[in-house]
Amino acid sequence: MVDLKTLDTKSLILDMTTNLSRVGTFVLDENYEKATYFVNELEKYKKELDTREYDERLKIWVEKVNDIVKNVKEKKMESKYIADDSFSSGIILQNRAIYLL
Repeated sequence: MVDLKTLDTKSLILDMTTNLSRVGTFVLDENYEKATYFVNELEKYKKELDTREYDERLKIWVEKVNDIVKNVKEKKMESKYIADDSFSSGIILQNRAIYLL
């Protein structure tokens, strides 16, 4: 695993978007073991991101990651809704991070 402290904020967020896509895919496949693995990775990235300053306009989408993590771990929602949230949040974060950071 890469030392997250060595990544700039933009790279950190873009890596999170990749993991969000993986979570969405594995949740749709009902492979919660792999989905949980990437959710745990997302938690590490989010923890590092929380130590940094970044554009306020990204915060709502970064916070959405917490909901996705919780829902995957607790399997609280139907898989299609978790996947949709994962894909949507990842795409929005990716598009905004490219221009804001």
